[in-house]
Amino acid sequence: MQDKNTMLALLLGLATTVMTPAVSAGEAYAMICNGGGAMRGTYEIHPDTTRVFRFYFKKAAQGGGARKPGSGECAWVDRPLNSHEPAVLEWRVKADRRAAFYLDITDGKVSKVGYGEDTSAKLAASISRSGLFYVRATLDAGKKKLNITRLGP
Repeated sequence: MQDKNTMLALLLGLATTVMTPAVSAGEAYAMICNGGGAMRGTYEIHPDTTRVFRFYFKKAAQGGGARKPGSGECAWVDRPLNSHEPAVLEWRVKADRRAAFYLDITDGKVSKVGYGEDTSAKLAASISRSGLFYVRATLDAGKKKLNITRLGP
């Protein structure tokens, strides 16, 4: 009887581990994205000088390690996003009021992006053209966005 209880406990533990989502609030995971396509972004400046960049993307059908995401798509490196994970990435930075931000848009395409904070400039440029980029992200406590913690794998 004790062997059956031990086996049941092990199986329940395994089932719980397998069924737990791979991304939770507070833990950063690697994501791969391909800019361009339907990917779009917004930029906000808040009164306290916080800059907020949001990137909206399409969920890739497969994990980024299995197949490169299509144009405008993102995926976790090890799996696609599930239905409960938002297709929104957000980068927040507290900036000096004097920080410069500019976009050079020619023929509907962003050709030049400048900003006083390097990561923000790289992210803004990445969404405007086709090409792979990597971020580390955590699931927001409200589960409405993925917070970028770092640019790169």
